[in-house]
Amino acid sequence: MHFLKAIERGIGFLVKIQVLVAAFFLLFMVLVIVHGVFMRYVLRDPQAYSVEFARFSLMPLMALALAYTQRVKGPVRVEVLLRHLSVRMQRLCEILSHLIFLVYAAFILWAAGRLMVEFYVEDRISEDFGFTLWIVPAFMTLGMIGICLQLFIDLIRSSLIGAQDSETENKTVSDSSSKKVID
Repeated sequence: MHFLKAIERGIGFLVKIQVLVAAFFLLFMVLVIVHGVFMRYVLRDPQAYSVEFARFSLMPLMALALAYTQRVKGPVRVEVLLRHLSVRMQRLCEILSHLIFLVYAAFILWAAGRLMVEFYVEDRISEDFGFTLWIVPAFMTLGMIGICLQLFIDLIRSSLIGAQDSETENKTVSDSSSKKVID
């Protein structure tokens, strides 16, 4: 259990770094867009790189922020449905949703990593901004590593809590049945 706590702290540290990088991306993206709007509409000198930068920074921003969103239980849930289920079924739904999201995130991790290698090997460069394009899927890969690790920890935690709940439930059932036998 101590090993799990140590891994969880390590992943928490990684998630904090990722959310700080995502905040930097967001701030820089807003500044570039404000600059682009000012140049286009006030000075009548449009800058094509501002649109391209905003387009290319949106995906890494989202990928880097996903792990933090998962960590603070931010994903949208259907609470109306979950309220009507037993605690055991709620735990099962949580484990299943973590598992499905983990498979999806692992696929995106694989695709982003593959794209990063392809862009790096082919030395692709953006048209307007002139930066190497492998940087975008590299940040997406880092973000997907974070969300996969966070989902893995959440999946283990949900499974352990589910196992503890079932042990407690079994003990309660056996205690109540032994009381009936005594009575």
